[in-house]
Amino acid sequence: MGIRVKVGSTVFVLILLLWVPFAFAKDGVRVALFPFVPRDGEKAYLGYLLRDLVKRELERYVEVHDVVLGDNLVRESQLSWDTILVPLTAQTLGRKMQCTHVLSGTFRFRVLGGKERLVVSPRLVRVQDGTSWDIPSAVFEWGKLGDFAAYVLEHLGQELGIAPAPSLPLPVALEDLLPLYEGVAVMDEAIRKYGKNQYPDLPLWQKAFALARETIRRVPEYPEAYYYLACMYRITRWWAKEIETWEEYLARLSDVYGTSTLPVAQAYLRLASFYLLEKRLDEALRYAERAAELAPSWAEVYLLWGKIWYERGNMEEAKSLFEKALSLSPGLKEARYFAQLAEKARTFGKEAYEAYVQGYQSFTMGNFRQAATYFAEATRWNPSMKEAYYWLGRALYEVGDLEGSQRAWEKLLELDPLHSQGRRFLERVRREQQYGREAVRAFEEGYRLYEEARYEEAVPYFAQAVSLSPLFSDAHEYLARCYYRMGKREAYLAEREKAAATLPHPEDRAWSYYEMGFELLGWGERNEAKRMLEKALQSNPSLGKAHLLLGDIYAEEKVWLKAFEHYQEASRYTEEEEKGRALFGMALSLVSLSRYGDALPLLGEILRDYPYATFIEEAEALLVEALAREKRAEEARRAFEQFSLRFPQSPFLERAMFWCAFALYEGKRWNEVKPLLEAFLARYPQSEFAQKAVEMLGYTCRFLGLEDEAAKHFGRLGGEDGAFLVADSFYRKRDWNGAEKAFREYLARYPQGKFADEAVLKLASVLLEEGKVEEAATVIEGRKESVRHSFPEDFLRLWARLSGKKERWEEVVSALRELKAIAGKLEKEYALLLALACERLGDEEGAREAVLEAGEDPDAILGRPTAKELQRVLEMMEKGLYEEALERLEALAGRSDLSPEEEKQVLLLLGKACYLLGRFEEARTYLEASLDVPQELRQEALLYLVDIAYQEKAWNDVIQWASLLEEKRRRDFSVVLRVAVAQYHLGNVRESVTILERLKGQGDRDAEVRLFLLEGLSALREHEAFLREAKEFLSLYPEHPRGESVLFLSSQVAFASGKKQEAKAFIRMYFERFPQGARRGELLGLLSRILLEEGNPEEAQRILEDFRAQGVFSEDLCPLLYATGTLFLQKQRFAEAAPFFREVFSNEGSEFFTRAGYWLGVCLEYLEEVEEAQRVYARVAEYPKEDEWVVKARERMAVLREAQESENRR
Repeated sequence: MGIRVKVGSTVFVLILLLWVPFAFAKDGVRVALFPFVPRDGEKAYLGYLLRDLVKRELERYVEVHDVVLGDNLVRESQLSWDTILVPLTAQTLGRKMQCTHVLSGTFRFRVLGGKERLVVSPRLVRVQDGTSWDIPSAVFEWGKLGDFAAYVLEHLGQELGIAPAPSLPLPVALEDLLPLYEGVAVMDEAIRKYGKNQYPDLPLWQKAFALARETIRRVPEYPEAYYYLACMYRITRWWAKEIETWEEYLARLSDVYGTSTLPVAQAYLRLASFYLLEKRLDEALRYAERAAELAPSWAEVYLLWGKIWYERGNMEEAKSLFEKALSLSPGLKEARYFAQLAEKARTFGKEAYEAYVQGYQSFTMGNFRQAATYFAEATRWNPSMKEAYYWLGRALYEVGDLEGSQRAWEKLLELDPLHSQGRRFLERVRREQQYGREAVRAFEEGYRLYEEARYEEAVPYFAQAVSLSPLFSDAHEYLARCYYRMGKREAYLAEREKAAATLPHPEDRAWSYYEMGFELLGWGERNEAKRMLEKALQSNPSLGKAHLLLGDIYAEEKVWLKAFEHYQEASRYTEEEEKGRALFGMALSLVSLSRYGDALPLLGEILRDYPYATFIEEAEALLVEALAREKRAEEARRAFEQFSLRFPQSPFLERAMFWCAFALYEGKRWNEVKPLLEAFLARYPQSEFAQKAVEMLGYTCRFLGLEDEAAKHFGRLGGEDGAFLVADSFYRKRDWNGAEKAFREYLARYPQGKFADEAVLKLASVLLEEGKVEEAATVIEGRKESVRHSFPEDFLRLWARLSGKKERWEEVVSALRELKAIAGKLEKEYALLLALACERLGDEEGAREAVLEAGEDPDAILGRPTAKELQRVLEMMEKGLYEEALERLEALAGRSDLSPEEEKQVLLLLGKACYLLGRFEEARTYLEASLDVPQELRQEALLYLVDIAYQEKAWNDVIQWASLLEEKRRRDFSVVLRVAVAQYHLGNVRESVTILERLKGQGDRDAEVRLFLLEGLSALREHEAFLREAKEFLSLYPEHPRGESVLFLSSQVAFASGKKQEAKAFIRMYFERFPQGARRGELLGLLSRILLEEGNPEEAQRILEDFRAQGVFSEDLCPLLYATGTLFLQKQRFAEAAPFFREVFSNEGSEFFTRAGYWLGVCLEYLEEVEEAQRVYARVAEYPKEDEWVVKARERMAVLREAQESENRR
């Protein structure tokens, strides 16, 4: 039948004897009792007696831990008894015993007055937090020790949650108990002295037995004597005597306690334990069942009961009892373990599992041959036990039986093909059979060192493995890795290639080279990785993974053509998602090579065949880009819509969104691209495409006619592009001042910039428009040839105009004829300029040809003296000679040979000249009469009329004339500003504010706009908006001359809206910036009101001192002084209030003079300075301008006089 293995029943019982506390919890309180310690070292055995006296009473109410087991724990911890008095030590022991409290103490034996007395000092420690209670020391006569336990319980009741009943009388004489406790003390001495060699024939044990038996002889009814004697027998391994004594103990307990108490149950449990140890299972079962009847909620009973059934082979019953124990005490680890043990024995069979456990124990002790025997026995009992086969293979492997271990693991894998450990060991055996155990063990030792990063120590082991077995490829590989980690690159590469070279099949070699390349790439060694991957392809050109990885490397290096070639090869030799990756790599390469049309079919294939690939989001974004690059705007838009619906949170949404916008931009779909670009920049302000998107948005706004908005976006670009485009926006808006400033700033920062020629050309044009002819000439001369080369036609137009202003007619003719040769035809303006130049040079024929080219009648233009006179007037006005021009115009107006068109032109010029001379009334008359001139001249006349109406504050006229302007002119900054001001003055404040908010941030008149806006918001009482705009104005223009009035008004608004702290902040800012400001008195008055409402005199005093430190004069501080005094007065702090009133009272010119004087008198009265108070009241009463305070002062004087007279009469 083979070996029959019995798994440790004896061990189970011994564990139980060391562990069972023979008590169960009551109300969650569990107390450990230790013997009391003698202070003078005498009569130590009395400490055990005192402990048991307390135990006898205490266990009536709470659970008490087994005292002998507690004593054993102290000895095992090598502690002396007095150390238990230290709370930290008691707390540690209590935790080990799973108790809530620990009770110990000290005593001293004294003979006083001929009587024996004990002075006892108990101490209780709470285990949870280490708190200790020292119960007051008490003296007890020897014959009245029964009172001791009641005394202790009385003091412990509150902490333990008990209400002690009257004590049980002690049925025996104390003298009869003393031998027992002397024996317990001797037992302690014996245990400490003999250590592990505890035998009953040793002298100290013989003495302990005799002392315990003496107490039994004297008082056979005392149960504790049997208890201690049984424990002595147990420690000395005198089993028969122990069981006999326990039965005596049980009988005595039954006599004392009846049959339903805990001590009886504890005794039954101990007896069951020892019968189990003796293999007397029927008796053990009987006592365990009896213990369970008496203590049905005691988990340990069911634990022992289950072990008995286990020994009897009833696994179902054993498991049920173990689970019952666990349900009663979820923290009982032993119950959980034995429940699992019973389940395993039930699953595998008791004999098989016991053999398995015995084999495992032998294996852990290093006895591998015996372990193999046990494991083989387990497999015979249970041929399907996978665990036994696994450990059988391990044991046979350890003794060198490779074939046997191989058979064991092969059998294991038949039972469980997925057993990874079995497969690993089977492969190890086969490896040892292939390379030899010595080589494999050398390799494994090297591998262990390698894993610990001890590369230099690992090298000799790998080298030994290679030496013992030259074809050991793994050894070659890890030797190479060590060299790499040690920085020996040459050795690493050589060894790695040797490893690959040992492989017999080209496909294996290729795969090894591929893995090397993959690993090198992971280490950042890109060039070496490429070399290895190329070698892999030399061994196996169809290794798709190598092509794919090489494609990735070349793509990262942006060598797109080679990347494309490898991706293309990879697509031939890979399947599923890897093929999709290869196709995606091809598409990415083609897009990067600007072959967008070739990329589109590939991207379509990817989207169709690989809709859930990891790269699908990037592929869809790439599709949007390719369509955009191919100018297929509508398809790009649809592709983006689909992408954003599928992947609303994709990291590639940014790229797809930009390229969709780009497609719409290229398709000139301005109304669609504008909101898309705005949304893009709002969502991705830090995008790599942000600069390009801002530029596109600027141009989109320009194409939509929103030049102001375009300028804002160009301003966001920054750098050279932004600077130029902002200047160009001013130029396009014909804002010559802004354009001049912006172009000059651009040329100062980028004198050789890419837009330098265009900037010079446009700056010269601006200066010419402003009448700054010489400056324009200077600017253009600096880059004349470069500008002429870059912009030949625009240069010639400018040069002709500039030469005309300087009356250099030959240059005008030369420039315009060259322009005509390039362009083929001159615009009307320049044809007329050419005619003028030819006329001035006496070339009548050339002049007539030029007039004809302009589409005009030469006779009407050249033959009329009035026309020539008008031309001279224009020239005079361009030179600023307005008075002379006005005289000539007045003379012209009286002539009868003017044509109707000339009459209107004369009226317009008369209006313009009068306007420039400030004669607005006359200018308005002339301009109104000239409004039926051609559209361009009409617009000019209307602009003058708008400004005249503005200057004269004719607000309705401002709006009327502005409404007649073309839309483009109506959007001119100066016109819009004038309309906003007119609306304000007409009472349309809301409309005015709306217009002004749009004008903020535009041009060099921003401060003026913001000031008008503040006035509007103030009129509308929109306090929040006013304060926000005021703060922004003060931040942007801290030195503005209107800053004082803004600060003053902001203080008032903040106070009116209930924002007192902001009001105080504005007032402080006012005094910091304008310490001598005209409104300081009013603001100090406002600050006084705020402080009075807040009611904080200390803060008022602090603010007052701040103003003093800033040098504010005392007379200006009167409102604040008065408010501070008032606040102290309200708090009835008269001594502190009086100085502030006195300082105000010293300034007779202050509006607070009389009221400050009155309250100063009141303070003085409270301070019992009545005479001084009367003098102050008298001065107030004499004030020439009577007010309520003068009246009140006179009333107080009368009261004080009456009181004084009454006092005198008494």
